[in-house]
Amino acid sequence: MELEQTMSNSDVEVTRHRSVVRFVCHDIPARPGAAGKLLGALADRGINVIHMFNTEHADEVGDLVITVNEAEAPATSEVLDSIREEAGMSSISERGGLAIITFDYEGGTQEERVLFSVGKA
Repeated sequence: MELEQTMSNSDVEVTRHRSVVRFVCHDIPARPGAAGKLLGALADRGINVIHMFNTEHADEVGDLVITVNEAEAPATSEVLDSIREEAGMSSISERGGLAIITFDYEGGTQEERVLFSVGKA
């Protein structure tokens, strides 16, 4: 559904905000269980992945992007660094200063809630 109306600040209510850090695991081999190995290692340390997606660069490799709460970023970095070679990643990049913001707008329904990742300018 596309939002085709213009909203003013008075129409929007922020219902949730949390600071997050996004990690990109570069050039992970495209093989069964590769993402599971990374996510399992994070789970073993009690790290909750809030959001994730993958991108393919070729049939053989892709990137896995994961987002965690800011407080869990140091442990996430440690875990990813410890399994980088075993998982076949070429590198890991990290970007902090992001937020996931959930908001409702006047007249909106539950299905029309939107999540945003925004960076500091």
